Amino acid sequence: MKPYTSIKPTPSQPYTSPHKKCDSASASHLMIGRRPLATFGNSTGDQQMLEYTGAGDGARLKLLVLHDDAKREYAYGPAEGLPDSKVGTFTQALFDEATSGLALGRATSPSCPSACQR
Repeated sequence: MKPYTSIKPTPSQPYTSPHKKCDSASASHLMIGRRPLATFGNSTGDQQMLEYTGAGDGARLKLLVLHDDAKREYAYGPAEGLPDSKVGTFTQALFDEATSGLALGRATSPSCPSACQR
């Protein structure tokens, strides 16, 4: 794969980021050249990146956000009986894993900063 800076889009060959050609963990390594210290996610699509981050040496932060506040933002699951979504699926299995080893943030949490309370 060509380095990111050498990719030049043309009308016959539109630009696609390296992220579109590989998983986010591989794309992250290609772009920054090292394992992240912190990763944030909100769906099963972020699980691989969270695992990749956690496999590094030293302290790492892995945070999953459960969007469970339909009144102020969105609510989707199907974890915890929330509505299922075609995008951003947060399964019960992911919720169970998060509550047993990852940091889990909830949109309905009273500790949610005012910036996330719309």
